[in-house]
Amino acid sequence: ARWEAFENQRQQLGWDTEEDAKRWTPPKATFDELTGDPTVDINIALARRFLMTATAKWGPPRNVVIEHSRDGFKSPKKAQELIKSQERHREENNTFRTDLAKSGQRLSNKNVQRQKRLQRQNSKCLYCGTEINFDNSQFDHIVCRATGGSNRESNLVLICQDCNRSKNDKPFGLWAKNNSRGVTLEATIARVKAWNNIGMSVTTKEINGKRAAQGKKPIDVFGKFQADVISRLKRVTNDDPIDERSMESTAWAALAVRERIEDFLERLPGYDKNDTRVRVHVYNGSITSLAREASGFSKTISLRDHPHKTRVDRRHHALDAIILSSLTPSVARTLAKWSDRKDADELRNE
Repeated sequence: ARWEAFENQRQQLGWDTEEDAKRWTPPKATFDELTGDPTVDINIALARRFLMTATAKWGPPRNVVIEHSRDGFKSPKKAQELIKSQERHREENNTFRTDLAKSGQRLSNKNVQRQKRLQRQNSKCLYCGTEINFDNSQFDHIVCRATGGSNRESNLVLICQDCNRSKNDKPFGLWAKNNSRGVTLEATIARVKAWNNIGMSVTTKEINGKRAAQGKKPIDVFGKFQADVISRLKRVTNDDPIDERSMESTAWAALAVRERIEDFLERLPGYDKNDTRVRVHVYNGSITSLAREASGFSKTISLRDHPHKTRVDRRHHALDAIILSSLTPSVARTLAKWSDRKDADELRNE
């Protein structure tokens, strides 16, 4: 069907060259097309009703901004499972908090991450194998990115100060080929393979629990994690910098809503098909939170005398809508870069 649509459009417009073909895009899904997921379809119906009402009252919108919260497209059962999962991970981290309290260290998320990695890495610098401890270990991103580096579990490790200074902001795979520390890729990979399975018991149980329910065999979750770390160690290029697409939500449910809204806008009278600007933005809830804090909005307006947003008071949705309506792509991009850099600096703290 898509090929027939392309052929019809090609013949109508007289497209004959390869460059002409690149201008073609497949037809977007309409509001009438169901995804098959009841929860997602309900959200799509609500978006359609709101857009049609708003357009009839105020005219065609110039842009549409949507916040995609992590549990916004989940069924009540799935949302409850997410809450329970968060509680299990919190309990798992409490074991590290107990160790911190016994050693007299300050209880913070950064120190929990440090304690977890020290135990996992056998208290050794990942790169050179030198003994490290809570006081002299430093965080490092195996693969850096110009905006501060990805803080994903498999990219953030503990190393010694000398290795950190020598490697600087180079990807490990590139630095390991030529450094004054005698660090090699092969020896580093061997240390990863000798890691202790620390801090991933809950994730392992959850993943294999789902596989068992589906009649599938269990997998070695920690082994896959180690493979991901090794894959990043071999990389010789940085991660892509944050851009407009990477900071937007990529969840399939969000994309389904976005596609239908774009189709709705393109069908409005007066729509300029040559206008290639992104008119529909679907940001993750974290972007909204950053904008709310950066603007000082939370301090200006409080709900139930609470200094921050409280989900007990449902009016917080209206406050978020105000923030979203004022958010522009350039501001969202700046906030995302700032947050990424801030998180990286706080973890490294060097």
